[in-house]
Amino acid sequence: GLDGHGVRVGFLDAHYAGLRHPAFSALRANHHLAALRNFTDGLQSGNHGMGVVSVAAGYDPGRLLGPAYGATVLGATTEYTQFERNVEEDNFVAGLEWLHQQGADVVNVSIGYTTFDEGQRSYSPADLDGNTALTTRAVDRAAQLGVTVVVSAGNSGCAEPDSCWFYVNTPADADSAIAVGAIAPDSSLASFSARGPTADGRRKPDVLVQGQQVPAAWDDGQYAQVGGTSFASPQVTGIVAQMLQVNPSLGPIEVRHLLRQTASQAHAPDTTRGWGIVNAETAVRTAEWLARQSAPQVLDVAPPYRSGADSSLVVPVLAPPHTAALRVSLTTPLGHEVRHMKRAGHPGPNWITLDVSPLPPGRYRYTVETDAGHRITGSVTLSE
Repeated sequence: GLDGHGVRVGFLDAHYAGLRHPAFSALRANHHLAALRNFTDGLQSGNHGMGVVSVAAGYDPGRLLGPAYGATVLGATTEYTQFERNVEEDNFVAGLEWLHQQGADVVNVSIGYTTFDEGQRSYSPADLDGNTALTTRAVDRAAQLGVTVVVSAGNSGCAEPDSCWFYVNTPADADSAIAVGAIAPDSSLASFSARGPTADGRRKPDVLVQGQQVPAAWDDGQYAQVGGTSFASPQVTGIVAQMLQVNPSLGPIEVRHLLRQTASQAHAPDTTRGWGIVNAETAVRTAEWLARQSAPQVLDVAPPYRSGADSSLVVPVLAPPHTAALRVSLTTPLGHEVRHMKRAGHPGPNWITLDVSPLPPGRYRYTVETDAGHRITGSVTLSE
């Protein structure tokens, strides 16, 4: 039932087409599209930004299900696809600053920079040291401010021997970035997936996920099977949203550490596959386990919300130590109990789900109790 609810996910990319594709109908219906802002000077078309967001946060059961479909989305257009000029780095910094100001918890970057148009300043492999490129330094600053930044490693691996660049793009070389490489459906490394080491000898990428034959929202309300590390990165961004949903206290470096240490080759990382293929289930459960170790001393309940999947009512509960059972009840303003649920509980985060589909719209009162006698009440409005 985890979907990134309560987490603000930002994107730095190209054109988003207003996120009007059917994959974002639930996002709009639930008022989870916070803002889209264009930091470039011109109008453009294309599907890249829209497709990237859909991989992380799209929702169309049977066709596409992003791991963060319940998150709140912010999108900054900083990439102008008609050219490759250094001004896009300035756009990037402005967009990242804006996302931080808007409260983004995690930011996906499916763009990168090494070679610019003639007359512009390009980067050499020696510049990929985690401290030189403007966007790289911006990512590190964002991490210092508490924003987890997930970056596509780049598509300049070695697909053709006479055009090998190998190295990750900027800002994937950032010291604090989570750089994501790509694998094929059979788990082999995608030939285009960029690799390390960085100029200062660090391993990159950090982790891998599938980057070929990825379903994404595309032209005219349709879907396409797309490829590239651009579409690997948002999968990890969605997983990070789930990690932060279960444990909001995690910082950017802690998030990266958990992803690395639960990946497929954590015991033997290298500069081609990094720490290996992400294990989303284990990473999220480890984040949740850590949250349980620092359970609050008093019962706390976040505002209940309707699930994007089935419209049930989800009651997020932070339970105190020694909790073994939880009871949640829903009553009318006159005190008539219309729903209740008793289930096993544990210290730290719990999510109690109530079926409210037969109930008429209106205001209800909820009560949450633990087996140790802790009790808290509140109110919630059920709409049509």
